[in-house]
Amino acid sequence: GVLALPLNWSLAAFPAAGKRSGVKPVYRATVITGLCAAVLVALLDFALAGVTISYVCDIAATAAVTAIMVLLMAEKAARGRGAVHKGVVIGAVILLGLTFVVCMLLLLGTQPLFVRNRMPQVYGVLQNLFLF
Repeated sequence: GVLALPLNWSLAAFPAAGKRSGVKPVYRATVITGLCAAVLVALLDFALAGVTISYVCDIAATAAVTAIMVLLMAEKAARGRGAVHKGVVIGAVILLGLTFVVCMLLLLGTQPLFVRNRMPQVYGVLQNLFLF
């Protein structure tokens, strides 16, 4: 569920922030702490409360902040490398845009009454677009 958000895919780039990347150890320690916090929240949520989309969103917020830190670390490590830096920035913008779209679709899918009651015409159009 947490990896359904494209922003969190950038967590896979964290191993690239090794000692040779020039990233300060305190930044690496902060990301590791964020990942540990996300795992702890996941254990507590799912062990004590079960599995629902709202609990996945608890974990996704912690993972998203950590993923943004990884993106910023990647951008800093790629500075001065021309095409690599441009690729990192474009990739980050694409991930952020996709995350926004996925979050809006999750909102429409899990809270249909909110949109249906306030904007019924918009809800009808969206329902026709995304439901088969």
